[in-house]
Amino acid sequence: MYNVHMKKEVKIKAEELIIKDKMKSYFTKFDDFLYQAEQDIEHGEATLGYLRYEELRKLNVRQFAELFERNIAGENFDKMVDELIYKNNVES
Repeated sequence: MYNVHMKKEVKIKAEELIIKDKMKSYFTKFDDFLYQAEQDIEHGEATLGYLRYEELRKLNVRQFAELFERNIAGENFDKMVDELIYKNNVES
């Protein structure tokens, strides 16, 4: 016998399935967004690493020794190299 109570239960179950499906879709899209963001970050880090390498490769021994001494004195090495990149490529 199909009564009003059973009809309400069926409706509630159907609504739960719709909500679960929407949540699954939402999280799938969110996961895709996170994956793409991680790829962009990894690509950005690789690009920055390449730029740093290229800038250091162009230094002569004296210039590199100066950076090394400043680093030993407490300055952040990456920041110093980033400043060189900016100075030599952006300001010029």
